Parts: sequence; structure tokens; C-alpha cells
Amino acid sequence: MKIIVVTPFHESDWEWFGKEFDGQSWTFKNLGLYGKKPWTWLYESLKVAKTCKDFDMIVSHHPYMSLYLAIALGVLRIKKPHYSFTFNHGNGRFFRGILLFFAKHFFQRINGFVVYSEQEKSIYSRYYDIPMSKMSFVHWAVNAPVIKSNIPEYIVQHKPYVCCIGRNNRDLATFIEAVRQLGINSIIVCSKGQVEEKTIPFGMIVKCDIEFDEAMQILANSSISVVPLKDASTGAGHMTIVSAMQLGIPQIITKLSTVEDYFINNVHGIFVEQGSVESLKDAIGHLVNSPQDLKTISLNAIQFSQRWLMEKSSRDFLTKYMHRIKLNMPTPSEPEGWNDFMHAHNLNHNQARTIPIK
Repeated sequence: MKIIVVTPFHESDWEWFGKEFDGQSWTFKNLGLYGKKPWTWLYESLKVAKTCKDFDMIVSHHPYMSLYLAIALGVLRIKKPHYSFTFNHGNGRFFRGILLFFAKHFFQRINGFVVYSEQEKSIYSRYYDIPMSKMSFVHWAVNAPVIKSNIPEYIVQHKPYVCCIGRNNRDLATFIEAVRQLGINSIIVCSKGQVEEKTIPFGMIVKCDIEFDEAMQILANSSISVVPLKDASTGAGHMTIVSAMQLGIPQIITKLSTVEDYFINNVHGIFVEQGSVESLKDAIGHLVNSPQDLKTISLNAIQFSQRWLMEKSSRDFLTKYMHRIKLNMPTPSEPEGWNDFMHAHNLNHNQARTIPIK
């Protein structure tokens, strides 16, 4: 089987897990499209679509790449099995207007979509009229971040602190007010302009648009990571949540359906109510004053990440996904064993229930 993988990534040497599949030929087209104008996306999609007729299967990554490629394939009347991975609108940039019209039409040509949470299957299915039978969920899973030893002095001097890392769908105002009232040290990592200087309380450091390695140093040296989310309109926060789990950092997360596949309340940290300063303040205060709970949560998080959130988990899912396609069977709707795991912990995919810390 000859497979072509089309992405908007700038890393020209990115090859996913293609080398690990025997008996298949993988070709990667990383087009470097981030930051480019829409017409450039369409032009490059039309160019690569012309070559797709020579392959048995097409894989695209990310929603915009998948849409423009689906449009190009449709315009050129090329009919090949097409699967969309990393279909995630974490930045909230859903298709609207004419692009939404095209999405609802051309997404019907795509054979399968892979998203990062169970809830996102329903969100994107409803929004784009995608049949649920085409939707699959797998955790955002990568190898644990490597933490550099040359820790910046401001991090060392600021310990102990709680951190809030991420820019997409973050409720920074609630976090800022909670730590202001608690009077504790904190560090926010976000995009420039997300935090007004006049709102920054004493003991808070705001770092904007820093390198990933530095953000991970902040996370790894924190006492608690807080992921305050505005709403469940889309999947967001998964990258920060996964990295914290892998590093064994206890977390406080807004209780929303889009994160329940990554976090068990009172096992990996504490769920708090959406937009509630009091709920967040109480949770931070509880963990800051509970060193034994922090230690137990840290171990629980590492164990969970080792099973579900490492690169091997993603590779195993892709192996099963490709095997099902080869046998002309329905693609898996979730990682193997996930449903049993959830039931074993007295959970379901719609509502997480409190689990006492062991």
C-alpha cells in the first residue's frame, strides 16, 4: 500500500510513524503553511493533490490542511481513501461563512477523522455534519518532555509557585484573581497581549511567547499546574495536561467534558467549577497545604501517562487503525482497552465521578 501524508508542518523531516509499518510505502509532504494566506493553502493543496492519484491512501493532519486538500481533491475529481488526523480546533478557529459551507460539503468525502477527546467527536460531528461512525478518539500522546538542566534564575528564585501554561481557551482572569487573593507566587505562560500589565498581582511572573523548552522548565519546577478553561466549545489544554501528567505535576483543571479523558478528579488533581474564583482558590489552597496528597497525585499521574499518554500509545492506536483499514473494517472509535479502563474506575465517557485518593 502506498500512502501519502500531507501536513502544514514546517519540519520538513517529520515522518510520524511511517518507518515502523512493514509492507507499506509512506511519502510525506510537509508544506510549511502555518502563517500563510488562505490562497497559498489552496494553491499548495492543488499542487499536492495532483500527485495523490498515484497513491492508495491519503492522510492529512489538522483541520485546515484537511479541508483545503479535500477541496482540491474534489475539484480535480480524484477519489482516493482520505483520513484526517489531529483534527483539533484547540485555538477555537472553527470554519465559518463560506469555509463552513465548503467544510460541510467536502468533509463528506473524507473517510475518517481522529480527534483528541471523546467529547470532540460529538462537537465536530454536529458542527460539520460528519457521521459519528467516521469519528475516532485517541489521546494526545507524545514522549515526555526532556527538561534542560540550565534552569533560568527567575524560576529558581520564584519557587514554590503554581503555574498556568497555555494560550488557547484559557480563563486567565479567574486564575489571576484566585492567586491574588491567596497571595502566593505564580507564573503564567501565554501569548503577548493576553494579560494586561495592570492586572498582574504581586508575586506573579508573566512570560509571553517563550520557547517550549523554557515553558517545560517552568512546568517541571512548579508545585501545581492550573489549567483554567473558558468553556467546552472545543478541545484545549491537552498538551499542557499531558506534559504535566508525564512529569508528575499535580493539576487543577476546569471541570469540562473535553478534558475528562485525561484527568480523574481527586486522583490526578482537582476539578474546579468553570469561572469560579472561589472554587479555584479553595483547590489551590487545599493542595498547597497537603504534601501527602501532592505526592500521591504525582505517582497517579505518572502511572496514567505511562499507559495512555506516551508515544507508544499513539503508535499502537495508529497500528490498529491502519490494520482495520487494510481489512476493510470500521476504524476504531477509541484506544484499545480505554472503555474498560473507564468502567473499572467507575467512570463513563460523559461524566467523571469523584475517586478518593488512595
